[in-house]
Amino acid sequence: MGNNALTTISVWKVCIESIDLERRRVKASWNSNPVQEFGERAWSKWRATQPMPIRSAMCAQRLATVPRSPPPAGAPKDAV
Repeated sequence: MGNNALTTISVWKVCIESIDLERRRVKASWNSNPVQEFGERAWSKWRATQPMPIRSAMCAQRLATVPRSPPPAGAPKDAV
């Protein structure tokens, strides 16, 4: 068989409660979960704007490699 690993991404809302600049840590909750403390390794991957995921034929999602505009209103989600 070949390499059949399907990678996918997830998009969650993150609510930052406090920032500790000296220790380079943040207290935040994601997806309405309880507040946790995150180190730089975790929060450095967070984004200020929501990425545009592209859905493949196997229902996996990946990040768009080129900027795309959102689909027109009323269009199905996969029509990009």
